Amino acid sequence: MKTLALRSSFLVALVVALGCGEQDRKDAAAGAKQAGKEVAQTAKKVGNKVGEGLVVAADAIEDFAKSVASNVSDTGAAVADKVQAKMPDIETLVDKTKSGLAAGGDEAKALASRMNDKLVVLKDKVAALAKAGAAATVEMKDDVVAALKDLMADIRAGVTRLGS
Repeated sequence: MKTLALRSSFLVALVVALGCGEQDRKDAAAGAKQAGKEVAQTAKKVGNKVGEGLVVAADAIEDFAKSVASNVSDTGAAVADKVQAKMPDIETLVDKTKSGLAAGGDEAKALASRMNDKLVVLKDKVAALAKAGAAATVEMKDDVVAALKDLMADIRAGVTRLGS
């Protein structure tokens, strides 16, 4: 978004500058520079608002993960049901974070890829836990919680990266 807006501002300034006299060119250049600053500030404000929304969503899912981890008496099926019910929210958070990171550099794209991999791991562990049902072991429940926390750590890193 920033790049497109800055390019547009630059092109407008260039067109105006080529068709005007010396003073008009200076005025156009100053106006284009100011417009570029305003576009950048607006883009940053929009990014901050998106980042704030992701922080709130990440907090809610982290609270959920803590809740699942603290209910050790839940059966494997109950844990699987809880996580599966929350999965659309988790997937939405991952998708929004990944889309924000897609505009970043190689490191941001690698983080987005890791999030995708960890989401797959979480889904696999939840499916195994659901399949085991009453025969699920404590380790299987712990694996689901650990996978959820691992995914959340990457989401947090992504959200932090988007906010900076």
